[in-house]
Amino acid sequence: MSNSFLPFVFGGPWETGYNTKMPYLVFTQSDEGSIDFEKLQRHALQFFDSRVDVLESGSREVHVGLRCPLRGMDLGLQVHVRKRKFVERRIILDAEARGQVSGMGELAEACDYVWEVEPQQDSKGALWFCAILASVGLGPIMPPDCSTLLGVRAVRERFKAEEGYRDKRCVQSGVTPKSDS
Repeated sequence: MSNSFLPFVFGGPWETGYNTKMPYLVFTQSDEGSIDFEKLQRHALQFFDSRVDVLESGSREVHVGLRCPLRGMDLGLQVHVRKRKFVERRIILDAEARGQVSGMGELAEACDYVWEVEPQQDSKGALWFCAILASVGLGPIMPPDCSTLLGVRAVRERFKAEEGYRDKRCVQSGVTPKSDS
């Protein structure tokens, strides 16, 4: 599917014109698409060594701040809540096939609502935030390129693999990474 079609599929501010800055989608099983902020903040701290602060909140959108000192993240994000659209079914199934993630499309289809996450800067931090959201909403994540559907574990594995690569580079360059001990 051509990315030029995608801005018209998704709701929110991306529907007006050819905006190539696509949001991350986090599918959620929550009632009416509501975000349980207490649970979000608890999961961020307990499972992601992160802090999520609600900076502004409206009826269908929220502006949050994400801080994760261990990963060097400090950014703002906009989250828009909306119903999942029927036309997204094809995109979900295509992403599931491309990513070879059997069952994730079915999980996304079981979710009636979507949280659109638009990073204000660092997209890697946005993916980390989406994993925190997904741990609360119990649905998969679709990155802006619609290349796959990701679960929380897949996001954590991506970050862990990247850290391993970075640690190897540090060792090769003579810089020793900090250990947890």
